[in-house]
Amino acid sequence: MKLVKTASGEKKLRLSRKEWKVIGKKASFVKISQFGNTEYLEIGSTPNGEDCAQVGSDDYSIKSRVEGRAYAHQLMRMFPNPPDGVTFTLKSFPHDFGSYLEVVVKYPIDNEEAENFAFNVENNAPENWDEEAKAELTAKGYFNQSQPEETMSPQVNPKDMGQQNDIIPPSPKDLQQ
Repeated sequence: MKLVKTASGEKKLRLSRKEWKVIGKKASFVKISQFGNTEYLEIGSTPNGEDCAQVGSDDYSIKSRVEGRAYAHQLMRMFPNPPDGVTFTLKSFPHDFGSYLEVVVKYPIDNEEAENFAFNVENNAPENWDEEAKAELTAKGYFNQSQPEETMSPQVNPKDMGQQNDIIPPSPKDLQQ
């Protein structure tokens, strides 16, 4: 940590990435995982500009899992070829109204390349669904045009839901690249 002067004469505090991580862990915005020798960054439940299922609403567990998988697949398309040990995962977090799911990017501790990749994903997360994610959501019945948006109810086979904290496998299309 050091104090530097800018061209305008202002004084600013400069932190290294390592110092920032230490502060982040203490402040709980960089989480230490219970997944062993990994850390994770929370990316979100959907792209920033999109609506998401609300905790406590009907069919939340189904809707959030469909959203999370579509979002993880979109992130895998946007950020191909991650370093070894980096995965996109759905993780459950406690909330006053029940648990909620978010996509997290897990990366091995002490792997600078993997850490940089994860921070790049966090800093460049998309604003909206891409066309492939919209198609995936549509195929799962997420966008039902005959109902108002607030009553969307995906028709999802419970076997497709996966488990909490599950690693999102690549889709067959992802494997062709």
